[in-house]
Amino acid sequence: MPISGVFRESQTDRIRNSASAGRQGSVSLSIQKLALGVFVLTILILAVVDGNIGESTRSILPFLLYSFSLLRIAAGLVSGSFRFSDPVLILPLAGIVGLAFLQIFPLRSVVDIYSADPFETKSFIVFFAALILAGESLRHLVNNPRRLRLIVGTVIVVGVCSAIYGIARAILVPTGEEYAQFINRNHYAVMAEMSTGLLLGLLIKGSISKSLRLIGWLLTSIIIYSLLTAGSRGGLVSLVAIALFSVIVHAFVARFDFRQGSSEPRLGRGARTLAIRLVTAVGTCVLIIILSLAMIAIVGGDKVITRFERVRDEVEKQSDLRMNRGTIWNITIDLIKEHPVTGSGFGSYATAITRFDRSDGSWALEQAHNEYLEILANGGIVGLILFATFLVLVVKRSAYGLKAEDPLMRSTCFGASVGIFGVLVHSLVDFGLHVPLNALIFVVLVVIATNGYPRGTRKSEPGPPTF
Repeated sequence: MPISGVFRESQTDRIRNSASAGRQGSVSLSIQKLALGVFVLTILILAVVDGNIGESTRSILPFLLYSFSLLRIAAGLVSGSFRFSDPVLILPLAGIVGLAFLQIFPLRSVVDIYSADPFETKSFIVFFAALILAGESLRHLVNNPRRLRLIVGTVIVVGVCSAIYGIARAILVPTGEEYAQFINRNHYAVMAEMSTGLLLGLLIKGSISKSLRLIGWLLTSIIIYSLLTAGSRGGLVSLVAIALFSVIVHAFVARFDFRQGSSEPRLGRGARTLAIRLVTAVGTCVLIIILSLAMIAIVGGDKVITRFERVRDEVEKQSDLRMNRGTIWNITIDLIKEHPVTGSGFGSYATAITRFDRSDGSWALEQAHNEYLEILANGGIVGLILFATFLVLVVKRSAYGLKAEDPLMRSTCFGASVGIFGVLVHSLVDFGLHVPLNALIFVVLVVIATNGYPRGTRKSEPGPPTF
């Protein structure tokens, strides 16, 4: 065959391969759009369902999240470039699922690993694995500014709409513990903290216009006002913690200049500059505390002040027969002592704690009202170490994002980190992450906070799609 013929055949093959790759890329992009649509729809569906920890929402959420994950996998397979976005970050979470699997196997005669309620542990595996897969899929798909804005905007819209609904409901139809779409004001506060964190990130670190900044502060004020009217003590304390954390991180975390290979020169490195920043941060923190106390007293009124006055009665153990947080924490510690290494089974707290509950039974004890104690009770020291390892990895990746050169990535990472910190503080006294909506939004915050960490993409690989 003449050389010219071989050349034309080779050129034709390249064109054909290029066209085939283009079609695959187009199909993959369409599937990615559908997957993101399913995820946003999942958040919106959970936002309009009563915010509780019942079986209805726990059944809906895994189905939607597994569908979302399958679409993400299909998009990767079609494009021929499927890979995990961050395998190291997933490892400790996979370890938790593995521990839960060991707890439901009949191995107690060999090792002291078991579940007091195997059915609930199986439910935990289904629910927790769905969140893990959704987080990995979302981190893989949120690979450009437009998708990042979509996810951040969805969380903020849900938070603001819930706040408006909560304020209106509190004024028109005053209820007891309920607030907005949640059956418990503390559960609402957790969601509000996460939305507030994202808003503060955009307002403090973001490059936005004056008009958008004004709107952002207005929306933040609405959520803060809703927290004051909700009267959640844990929520208000977490709100103050969020504000203080924002000031400290903003003052002492420098943006990294990738072109110069060092931190921003304008932040300064001398002792004088550090002293000025320290004095400014301390002064701002003191002002925030004073203003917070004033707002709690003025806006919250006697109802909120009375609730704070009862804090001591809540956290001090007074009697095994009177159920308060102090009593719950003490009997939870008794449960932890019985199985300190691997716990009594994830999801089985309500069953396992009955042996130590000596109250009259008027209040069903189903949660420890402290996420960290409940992790110890359910997964033991092994479970706590796995969770702590995951948080350390999240902090490491967030620190990288906080110094990102891109303003959107830097501001959203800052906001997500602030929101995560607020939830971690609130989790000392409540169990808001048991609510499916809150758990899903927390996953979103983790994805956003770690989004700036390198994904290990090789230079030869094609860049992300534009949508």
